[in-house]
Amino acid sequence: MRKQALMTAVLGSVTTVAIAQPHNHGDDGIIGIDAAGKLAIEMDLDEAFEFEEFFSGSGLNGYISDEPGFAALGEDEPDEGFFMLGADADIHFQLVGASDPEMQVYNPFFDVPGLAGGDTFAFGAGNAFDTHPFWFLNTDLPSFDPAKQEWSVFFRVVDMGTTGYTDSDVFEIRFAIPAPTSASLLGLAGCVALRRRR
Repeated sequence: MRKQALMTAVLGSVTTVAIAQPHNHGDDGIIGIDAAGKLAIEMDLDEAFEFEEFFSGSGLNGYISDEPGFAALGEDEPDEGFFMLGADADIHFQLVGASDPEMQVYNPFFDVPGLAGGDTFAFGAGNAFDTHPFWFLNTDLPSFDPAKQEWSVFFRVVDMGTTGYTDSDVFEIRFAIPAPTSASLLGLAGCVALRRRR
């Protein structure tokens, strides 16, 4: 996660925030193009990503992570049919939707409110970006169910530069609450249910 100072500056008085750690670029989506000029992402989406921390502040409560991020391909991979972006590319993340209202995406500056379907933010001009949005699970919303196992974000990447690359396919990233926390939430939900029966 990025520095605590960033989260404090954006969110104001934060009760619990993620502590600074180096990014694990092995989890990042690598963005390039195929031989036909269509945007493509090299990314392991087989497993759900776990939220890194719980935080509370500035009217927001929930689980947050800035992994995975997105980086530009640094070297052509002709054997894979995967090539670097052009210097004039202007690649944006575009949110297509989410599985549930509580699963939210914020741009790298954590501008509030979060993205709505169709909204975009820039990864950075050219072919040398490394950008990390914030993935946020809002536990305050009535739709949040602590018994749920996973939440999904659906997105594509688009080019707004003069290179004019074709939009990528739509991708799905899945997120999960870390297992010990998930178990404690289930226990809390059971206590609430029991109290309601009395």
